[in-house]
Amino acid sequence: MAFGSEKNVQVATQEYKYLVRNLLLHQLEKEKIEPYFWKGEFDPLAQTLMRQHVAQSNLTPTDQSLAEFAEFVDIHYDHPLSFTLFKDLMEQIIHTLPLSNSYQVH
Repeated sequence: MAFGSEKNVQVATQEYKYLVRNLLLHQLEKEKIEPYFWKGEFDPLAQTLMRQHVAQSNLTPTDQSLAEFAEFVDIHYDHPLSFTLFKDLMEQIIHTLPLSNSYQVH
């Protein structure tokens, strides 16, 4: 895989989704993870690759969480992931989105 450092947010997000998808599919296959058991823990090398891409691409936490959510949902159709993963990711997304005063959660 090769990723450049100068790109717009849409390209960076698409590349990040591609990276997340391939790393997760590899991990699921390599570790023979049972359906509903994967809770979002990538191995250390995968985490490093993901952090590096996010840093080089200047992705926001919201961009990152939304990209991960989209890929996890897509993979979930063929290999069910833990529902805890989706709950935790939705909480991250909610906390990173800028909310107007009328919609803030107290």
